Formats: sequence, structure tokens, C-alpha cells
Amino acid sequence: MASTVLSAETLDAQHSKVAVEPNLVPLMEALIQARKLDIDVQPSEDIATSLTKDNLLLGISSRKWQDDEVAKLLI
Repeated sequence: MASTVLSAETLDAQHSKVAVEPNLVPLMEALIQARKLDIDVQPSEDIATSLTKDNLLLGISSRKWQDDEVAKLLI
């Protein structure tokens, strides 16, 4: 797995957005609300693309990724 070095400014600017599969959004919102976290849930059908094209740092998926999806993150 590739490692990424990020600046503090990048982390601060992006920490509050998380790409989440639509079927997991209600659960994630309930968890975020229960812990009183400042996190925005961004529903996404394609987590790998959201991580690369939307420059998000965290994505939550309920399934095992295919090799071509992982490859998007390494390019």
C-alpha cells in the first residue's frame, strides 16, 4: 500500500468530509451525532473515485474492493 505525506493544512481542510456508501449513511450519521463530531457525510456510489477526484481522505465501504478500484488510489 502506498503511503501519502499530507500537510497539516490539507488535513484540516479535509478532515470533516467522509465518503460513505449510501446504504451506510444513516448509520454513519447516527454515530457522528451520538459522538457530537464535526464530520460531513458525502454519499458516494464509488468510494475509490470520491477519494481520488474529490480529494477526500477517508471513505467507508461495506464490501471488498476489486483490484481496479484499489489501482485508482495508487496511480
